[in-house]
Amino acid sequence: MHNPFIVSIKCPECGAPLRYPEGTYTFKCAYCGSVLRTEAGARDLKYIITSSLGQRDIALATKKILLQKGVKKLPVIKRITVVYKPFWYFKGMIYRVFANNGKTDVIGKTWSHSFEANNGFAPALSTLGVKTEALTLKPYDSEEYKDSGVFLPLTVDRESARNTAAGLAQRNTEMDASLAVKSDAPRKKRISLWNSELDFIEPVQEKTDLRMKTPEAFSRVYMAGEKFFIIYYPVINVICKGPEEYSGFLLDGVSRALLEETDGASVISGEKTPEAAAQYRIRLLTHRCKNCGHDLAPRDFDIIYFCGNCCRLWLLKGDGYLGVKLNVLDAGSNRNILYIPMWAFDVALESEKAGVAMDSVGGLAGFMKMGEMILRDRDPAVGLRLFVPALVSRNAGALLKFAANISRMQKEAPPASGSPDFLRLKVMNVSLPPEEAVDMLYPLVCSLIGRVDPQAMNFYSDLRIKVRKSELVWRPFTGSGYNYIDYFTRLSLPRRSLDVNVY
Repeated sequence: MHNPFIVSIKCPECGAPLRYPEGTYTFKCAYCGSVLRTEAGARDLKYIITSSLGQRDIALATKKILLQKGVKKLPVIKRITVVYKPFWYFKGMIYRVFANNGKTDVIGKTWSHSFEANNGFAPALSTLGVKTEALTLKPYDSEEYKDSGVFLPLTVDRESARNTAAGLAQRNTEMDASLAVKSDAPRKKRISLWNSELDFIEPVQEKTDLRMKTPEAFSRVYMAGEKFFIIYYPVINVICKGPEEYSGFLLDGVSRALLEETDGASVISGEKTPEAAAQYRIRLLTHRCKNCGHDLAPRDFDIIYFCGNCCRLWLLKGDGYLGVKLNVLDAGSNRNILYIPMWAFDVALESEKAGVAMDSVGGLAGFMKMGEMILRDRDPAVGLRLFVPALVSRNAGALLKFAANISRMQKEAPPASGSPDFLRLKVMNVSLPPEEAVDMLYPLVCSLIGRVDPQAMNFYSDLRIKVRKSELVWRPFTGSGYNYIDYFTRLSLPRRSLDVNVY
């Protein structure tokens, strides 16, 4: 998985400095022991990267730039302004479903990217383009930083940011989807000719993307587990007064690199950029059981919390808690079991273009590729159920492949029951919320059906999924080498594809 930014903040209980990976839902203060979680309401989280450059550092950087330009008589620095440019930062799992060369395929990956949230200033700085571990974020507080510089307004709203991320993801996965390309150099091949050997140069075709020969009948990008937040990045605006006119430079507020030159006229006249937004502050709240008030254990990126005092299970949803039923599939007396959480969805699939509507195993068997053979022993009247691992995966493609395989079998498991010994079980926690797991259903269904005929293409392009029921179930897995093996279906899930947190 991507390396997260590090957030620096003060504990609201004792005032001690805290550092935690961005995206962490809950964490513990190492000084006073308070268990905390972030609250931002329905807003996107905003962070700031402050500049560590002082007046002397900026003056030296400016002098170096001027000397490199061959300026003999150095101008006087008249004004230095820190301008904070906003960026959208996206991270999540992306899936590209495409039909080509007589088959359907899904490419999945965990991906992150940053892009401008204000494209009217310093266009040379279009993306952060840095290793995230190299920068430390601080929660943006409009009151605390009101005199720290000029904060540019957002000209790209959340919906536009999502469209931009989808377009970037499309291009990114198109490169991954390119078929293996042969080398430019001709291959030398040894062949026998009677009693002698000759070097035979085998011609190699030019680099060709085979998808150009066979146009894709269907291609679409889906995003799941997506998270957006805003980062204000410092740009130093330096205005100099020369013998005849003003000149200006925009410097990177972290690396001191020259971004671009300006005339400096509009800024030196006293115009000020509008303030970024209204009042904004990220608060830290105590993390306690909604029923008994007992402290809940911090689980980093996880969203399910088990109260060891009253044995309640809570799902962190937004800024509140939602009670969740504890469902554990029985694996008998086998103790070498790891329980992995999965979202189970009872669904109905519809497509007006394809003239298809199904909500049962029989409907799936009649439409899925080789469905009648795969599901020949299943009751056709049983409702259609799809499974999604409730985990954020380093390898999103492996996660989707496993979800499609287990959903394809439609195999009934023994009834789930609440386990009073839940704390004694070896279980993985949940890191994928249900609403984000629903986003995975679309690429899952396309992978599940596996057809490329015209009716299937219409089905993919017009697919509507109605979720009738959802529940969280812990399924038993046994360890086998580099894989986890599902106890009931014997399907494998790669160990290294998961971010594992065990109670």
